[in-house]
Amino acid sequence: MCPWLRRNQFMKTASLARLSAADAFLLDNACPDIVSVLVFDIDGESPSFDTIRDQIRRNIERMDALPVRLAHDRLKAGFPYRVRSHRRSDSAIVELRSSTTWEEALTELSDLAGCKVDPFTQCVKVHVFRNVESSPTVSGTATLVALQVNHAIVDGRGAARILQELLDGGGSSSVRARPLDRDPSWMHTAMAVVGVPGRLARTYWRLFRLPREAAHDSRDNRPEQSSHSRTGDGPSGIDTVMFDRQDLTPLEMTVTETALTAVAFALPLIEGRSYRGEVPIAAPPGLNPRTVNNLVNVVVELPDSTGTPSAAAFRIRELLTAEIETARNIAARARLSVIDGAPAFVVRAIAKNAASEHNTSSRDAVDRFKLTSYQAPVSGAHVGGTPPSFAMSIPTLGPSEALTVTFVGFGDVVTTTIAARPGPIDDLPAFLDRLVAAVADLGAADRQHRFRED
Repeated sequence: MCPWLRRNQFMKTASLARLSAADAFLLDNACPDIVSVLVFDIDGESPSFDTIRDQIRRNIERMDALPVRLAHDRLKAGFPYRVRSHRRSDSAIVELRSSTTWEEALTELSDLAGCKVDPFTQCVKVHVFRNVESSPTVSGTATLVALQVNHAIVDGRGAARILQELLDGGGSSSVRARPLDRDPSWMHTAMAVVGVPGRLARTYWRLFRLPREAAHDSRDNRPEQSSHSRTGDGPSGIDTVMFDRQDLTPLEMTVTETALTAVAFALPLIEGRSYRGEVPIAAPPGLNPRTVNNLVNVVVELPDSTGTPSAAAFRIRELLTAEIETARNIAARARLSVIDGAPAFVVRAIAKNAASEHNTSSRDAVDRFKLTSYQAPVSGAHVGGTPPSFAMSIPTLGPSEALTVTFVGFGDVVTTTIAARPGPIDDLPAFLDRLVAAVADLGAADRQHRFRED
């Protein structure tokens, strides 16, 4: 191969393996790991851990994008690279409990979400719980398989997809990036150093052209995360509730709109206090196609819960639509493009400063909460030939956060998981009861609306 073709091949391989600026931002901001879970209703006793481990190990070995770790170039001049891990593939698979209850498994999963895996050693871990009693929708004992993955590698929906692939056996991988076979060389370092002046010039030019409304936008949509390896003290309570998907789409609402409405009515009504919901949405098009976390957060000021849930739902739909349009306008794209084109040391400084700012303030009241909603893919995943009953994601709480809620759909079942700290929500079961009641009220309004149309 001629030198010119060899150089182009080297640059292409390096580009595919290197983290994008947006993904590196989450790494340097110490964003919590994602913990995605599949629950299996297996008739009788769960398969042995050796059987489950061998199944996952074989699938990992078939996948060309896992397992991976991160590695810097020699001078840390650029963004980290994904590098193929040469550790035994089954070293990432751990049995946490051979016999436990659903409540104990949730607590342990919540603790796991508060402790990050070291991405420079291993980006993923698989945790197995066998013979779990009292699991919702499961007649006997359940088997839980949880994937813990660094957020710089994949987003929540991507983590759910990877977990299914680990239990599918098809050998395919949804991870677009391809890791390096060995640690970055001096050539990778040289490429990063040579690229710094161009990235600095591009950042300055984009800042210079930044629209006035973007430069002076006072809203803070950055995720509030810790800068430490542990993302918080963990929630004081975590619980789940199951819904039929059609129950979360009344009045032609989306699941996210219904979820925001239900949480707004489940929160305590306190005079002088308003609530804001922070929701991740797809980022505007046109950013780096290698970015796996193509998300931005929008913050919705929720109306008070003194009216009816249906009236609040329509108002929340209007507010959420307006925030999404604002997040995808020219000014928002300009702000995101600044980070997208900045050199590594600038992104690293911005991320660490953002984490430090959020770490210095402690929030005792639930005036702002996080809500994530997505549909997990349904594939051929199985344990011992049994398909999953439902999927879920374990919410994480940063030091300044008191409430996080996830709605994860799997087929026709949506699993809602709530993590909370002490404060206004001192009774988590009562909060869940109010949330279920709000969903039921929206369903009643939907039936009444359809009756009038008929």
